[in-house]
Amino acid sequence: MRPTGEMVMTRSPAFARNSKSPRGSGRVYSWAVVFLLGAGAASAGPVIVVADQTQEAIQAALDALGGPGTVLIPPGQYEIEGTLLIRTDGVTLQGSGADQTLLYRLTDGTNTSLVRSNSHRQVRITGISFEGVTSPDSNGVEVGIRLDSSVDFRVDNCFFTRLGRSGVWTNGSSSGVVDHCAFYDMYKPPVGTDGYGVEVGGIDMLEGEPFGSARATFIEDSTFQLCRHAVASNRAARYVFRYNYVTQDQIAHAVDAHGTEFGSMVGTEWVDVHDNWIDNPIFVTYAVRIRGGQGLVWNNVFIGYNEGIELTQDTTETTGPVYIWGNSISPDTSPMVRARGTMGTPTFALSPPDDYVPFPYPHPLTGAGAENR
Repeated sequence: MRPTGEMVMTRSPAFARNSKSPRGSGRVYSWAVVFLLGAGAASAGPVIVVADQTQEAIQAALDALGGPGTVLIPPGQYEIEGTLLIRTDGVTLQGSGADQTLLYRLTDGTNTSLVRSNSHRQVRITGISFEGVTSPDSNGVEVGIRLDSSVDFRVDNCFFTRLGRSGVWTNGSSSGVVDHCAFYDMYKPPVGTDGYGVEVGGIDMLEGEPFGSARATFIEDSTFQLCRHAVASNRAARYVFRYNYVTQDQIAHAVDAHGTEFGSMVGTEWVDVHDNWIDNPIFVTYAVRIRGGQGLVWNNVFIGYNEGIELTQDTTETTGPVYIWGNSISPDTSPMVRARGTMGTPTFALSPPDDYVPFPYPHPLTGAGAENR
């Protein structure tokens, strides 16, 4: 579980941002249609290659699919003002690699997502960098990718920075996986909140879904640096956060789960946090905080924190039971867990639940991760 290799991007991929290409070239869009060949094809159907370096060209290619298929974005920098919409099931939006294809926001003070899918299945977004306004004075609260009620989604091999709100936001009945992504410098001081790597919402109604279910947002094999929270949840969300590397969380704890607050009818349903390496914090008070709902926190390494896991119950939602086992913390004089609350005391156990079976790793939607491991 110890991080190996170059796991943390300390700056945006090597884009030359000194000069930007003009947005238009006299055409609204242009594309070429080819067909998927070879191993590793992301989806069935045609591939539409975006030919113009414009937002309009990308959107037109997405609209032209009319069903399952792939839109391939060549290397380049694409200014996105507003939101690219995925309108059908089975769509892959594929860049040429996160160091080659950049979607960026230039206008400050906005609060929209760069890419969004609403109520579509089997959407994949891969090989793209997403960048908000980079000025230190920016107050933009953008989202890189928003997925509403998107079942069997996959977001992989993407890079997210300076977006203000979150890199990926899953909401409603979404389920799927975020894997092999990097989230860097997401928090903006003028905004004063947000700054998430992955934000997880739900349907705002508890469903009684058991631990180990596939009906959750999975975040795995990814890196998070200089985020306010690497992951946060509310509105009956369920997430599994595993095999990630988190470093330099700032302003607040690295891993978060809300109770009933911030306009939600209910808080988090459950979280499963395991086999993560979390170190070198700027906010040193605790690494994980669960404010509502149930949880599993196991086999994690916490380095540099005053405390490992903080359980609080300050809303109308019960916190617990939370099952905690197999974690380590350094310095070893730091306590692993504390429970407190103004509306009750959270409950926890220092062992796994008897009937718990972890969901298979890697997530099946990654194709067993053969191309990434």
